[in-house]
Amino acid sequence: MMPQLLTKLTLLTIFLTLSSLGLAAQMRVESSRQVQCHEVRLNLLALPYASELSAEYEYATASPFSIGCTVSAYIGDESANGLSFPTFGVMPYCRWYFGGNRFAFKRPNAGFLIEVNSAIGYYDKLKNVHYSGPWMERKRTEEIVSGTSCGIGLGAGFKYITQSGWSAEASLRMGINLVQVAQWNFAYIYPAISVGHYF
Repeated sequence: MMPQLLTKLTLLTIFLTLSSLGLAAQMRVESSRQVQCHEVRLNLLALPYASELSAEYEYATASPFSIGCTVSAYIGDESANGLSFPTFGVMPYCRWYFGGNRFAFKRPNAGFLIEVNSAIGYYDKLKNVHYSGPWMERKRTEEIVSGTSCGIGLGAGFKYITQSGWSAEASLRMGINLVQVAQWNFAYIYPAISVGHYF
């Protein structure tokens, strides 16, 4: 059952990525010059919140669509949380931007955003807690597990881009893990307050 879910998840991610890359064949010209469409971002929330280094790359295929990928790595001493950032994770995504004209943005792919994402994460030293025995004499045992989870989810947020190419973004991604590592690893949550630059 699990291999079938993993296969479906992989095929869905490949399909979304290839369909978005098909839009990249269109030439994007603004005011008779080529628009900058590559962006790198650093999640400023990941380090203080979860002891993670988290960076993103996003490619604006055609306004108002883009594709991208987030890579995060845990650098703390204790075991990672079962719901938030993994020990090591990769999250490809496809985005649609809207509402940018209301804020008089001069650049494409700004404003409110919604996205479809897929998360693949390796978790180290998660705890499974088991209880056994009668109610008054229940015994608690802990099992330490490690492994890889895979899931799909949605995200939403807002991005602002300056004339000089700097960007600021606040977003939240949430999803369901189709393949779980531990009991509390049924979902993933990825909050972000990021700064980046277009080139």
